[in-house]
Amino acid sequence: MRLGAPGAAGSEDLSSVKESQLRLSLADRWILSRLANAAKDVTRNLKTYRFAEATQAIYHFAWNEYCDWYLEMAKPRWALAEQETPLTPEQRDDLRTARWVSWRVLDGILRLLHPFMPFVTEELWQAIPHDGDTLALAAWPKAKKSWFDAEAEREVGFLQGIVVAVRNLRVESKIAPGKPVPVVVRGDRAQLDLLERLASQVKPLAKIEELRLSRDGGRPPVAAHAVVQGAEVFLPLEGLVDLDEERARLAREAQKLLADLEGVKKKLRNQDFLRKAKPEIVQKENERLGQLEETLDKLKRAQQSLSAVRE
Repeated sequence: MRLGAPGAAGSEDLSSVKESQLRLSLADRWILSRLANAAKDVTRNLKTYRFAEATQAIYHFAWNEYCDWYLEMAKPRWALAEQETPLTPEQRDDLRTARWVSWRVLDGILRLLHPFMPFVTEELWQAIPHDGDTLALAAWPKAKKSWFDAEAEREVGFLQGIVVAVRNLRVESKIAPGKPVPVVVRGDRAQLDLLERLASQVKPLAKIEELRLSRDGGRPPVAAHAVVQGAEVFLPLEGLVDLDEERARLAREAQKLLADLEGVKKKLRNQDFLRKAKPEIVQKENERLGQLEETLDKLKRAQQSLSAVRE
């Protein structure tokens, strides 16, 4: 990732670019929202002398969200800088936006990390576009109100859940990590529309060869199965895995769900809990109960489908 390569495509001075000039993607809106939340959390913890919590907040954001997710989602746009053919105006805008957002977020990370790692952050900050002579005298990042975006966080959270589910199903089914696989997703209209719109980002993250969206309620007859926020993810297995092992995996998952379900039911039967807990806490447990019951029902249907198959 180059933020200031002279002569490279999209190598303009990032500090002169205005946010209002950019067309932010869902991934851009999400990472800026997460940066605003990280700045808020780190600042609050520092003010209350909770240094361990402050370092954990910035570490989680920098590593788990910026590096692990955002930069991976931005890779296709960054790759435009290496394209041999001339970029279209839309591609130039995409590259410019990816560079600007990556720079702004990295700048924010270095500022938030500076109290804990002054020398390393100073060295890195000097290597990227910046205003001022030293990071030690630079302004502390504030949680910009316009960056908070609950909708973007919810939608990216769903996409992350799909990617993680496919990765887990691949591991559990003992399919090679680099082998492209077909995936079928069955969910509500909003979920499928979101996946259709962002398929080009989801597919490389999960090494998906073909992403099929089941709008008619159909599902593969033999498939590993997971549930993400009510949507069902299927990894077709016929010819790829041992079906007996997949049946055993579903049985283990069902056993765990039953234990979780019984734990929630027990809590909701506890009159002491119901009397002392805040209404929103009780409501949250009731919602969790419904989600667990729905997931268990879908898992049982997957078991029935698989048991009907004879090798």
